Amino acid sequence: MTRELSSGEKIGWAFRLLPAAIIVLAGWWAFAPALTGGWVWDDTTYLPGNALLHDPARLWKTWFAPGTVNEYYPLTATVQFGQWLLWGKETRWYHVTNVVLHILNALLVWRLFTKLGLRLAWLGGLIFAMHPLTVESVAWISELKNTLSLAPFLLTMIFYLDYEDLGRARDYRLALGLFLAAMLAKVTMAA
Repeated sequence: MTRELSSGEKIGWAFRLLPAAIIVLAGWWAFAPALTGGWVWDDTTYLPGNALLHDPARLWKTWFAPGTVNEYYPLTATVQFGQWLLWGKETRWYHVTNVVLHILNALLVWRLFTKLGLRLAWLGGLIFAMHPLTVESVAWISELKNTLSLAPFLLTMIFYLDYEDLGRARDYRLALGLFLAAMLAKVTMAA
């Protein structure tokens, strides 16, 4: 049997969802112009001009033959390969992926700041969502490694803080696994 929310609880939920909605809308508004962009700088090197992209053993080489590519980002390369299979040369969807990941990262920044006990933590998420320093990572298709690696990295910190607070081994294992995923998306996450 489900319990119906009182009007006070409904208002409480609305106030909790309002900052999330502001972050999502602001992030979408700030980066919507990128959705109409084409291939920029080295985007063509990573996707349409990538000889490995058309190799039947691409995924094997990406994961298990380091040196086949200049940078060892197997998780990012696998996601890009999946995108290529889905969208080919249609750039809009690559940009949508980066914008959506960026907005998710902004929400995770808010969550991390909340866990750290910062007042107005949602404002940190909002600033991250709209900050001009993130333009390259969001607007360039080849910079998927940045938006893709940040989500598991932020989750690593969130779960590690949970581990520190509660001492649950599950949180530590999740933090470790997510950190590995972040490094497989972009090696410099370890730096």
